[in-house]
Amino acid sequence: MQKYIRFSLVLFLLSTFQAQAVYLSPHMGVDWKYWGASLNNDLPRPLDHVFPDISSGMSFYLGTRINGFFGIDFGYDQSISKEKSHVFNGNETFLKPTVEPLGNASTVDVRFKAFHLSSMFYWPVMKDVEILGLLGISRLEPDVHMFYVTGGQRLEISQNAKTKYSARIGLGTQYNPWWFLGFRGMVIWDQTKRVNILGADETHVPFDISPYKSATSFHLGVVFTMADPRNV
Repeated sequence: MQKYIRFSLVLFLLSTFQAQAVYLSPHMGVDWKYWGASLNNDLPRPLDHVFPDISSGMSFYLGTRINGFFGIDFGYDQSISKEKSHVFNGNETFLKPTVEPLGNASTVDVRFKAFHLSSMFYWPVMKDVEILGLLGISRLEPDVHMFYVTGGQRLEISQNAKTKYSARIGLGTQYNPWWFLGFRGMVIWDQTKRVNILGADETHVPFDISPYKSATSFHLGVVFTMADPRNV
């Protein structure tokens, strides 16, 4: 009899877990993103005088919770395009080690785009408040345009900003005043140091630069849920 009770209890727990495991709660959200990608001044030839910092952007995502506590998200981030122009003072470098002539100038326009896939963890700490954990992968696609001005001529520099895959890790919190609407804030580590730009300058000298360092980005946004995530 005791064996039968134990067996029945095990079956009940397994069936309960299975019921939770197949419960889906789809959602979609949008965040304002402070990207926080600044220039790496530890390089042998820092480029902070010619490349712009990347700050504001937006993040969009679709996903679902799998059992109320775990989930998966697929999203797209895009920064605001930033442009920086600079006139060389006769003692500065650009893409090659040699000093640029006095009065020559550069213009660099940069925008980050990224697709990402993330596994999510939701830990309820209060009735309407959850701690969020994120672990995923990102496909970073820099959009870069560089120009060099010399002798009154504006020349576009041939380059290729390579697409890179990298890990992303995040931690945050979500407040759910109603089951269908929540507000979240997250801190996410983005490996923007992997941004790599290859090309040749105006004199056809090749260059290979990685001007940025890894960024700590901040997200604030709203999430809309199609089914009660705690109805498990």
